[in-house]
Amino acid sequence: MMCQALSRNHFAVLTGNASRDGRNIIIDPEMVDVDEEEKKIVNLAFERCLSKINHGYDQETAILIYVDFYRKLSIRSRNSLIERTRLFIYDNDIDIYGIYYCYSADYGVDGIQKDSSIR
Repeated sequence: MMCQALSRNHFAVLTGNASRDGRNIIIDPEMVDVDEEEKKIVNLAFERCLSKINHGYDQETAILIYVDFYRKLSIRSRNSLIERTRLFIYDNDIDIYGIYYCYSADYGVDGIQKDSSIR
């Protein structure tokens, strides 16, 4: 319904409840804590990474996690996700080629490659 509201009104609120009253779309805007939302997205992306790692890929495999969020993640959050991933794959000696995160809002890609010769 948010897309319909955007199409009809030329703007749409991205957070809050949406309802329909006939042909009208009513959106009750809701304030959100962006920092808390980003933490949830980072945790979700990292959990998805762990889920993919547990499939037992080998050193020829590059894992891609698509992060779908309605706004750009801050550099701080993106860095936190990469650092958390880096620590996990080195501390647990995960033998894969690399892990990459693609962000839907700007199609940016961050990643880490594991090189067995570098420790």
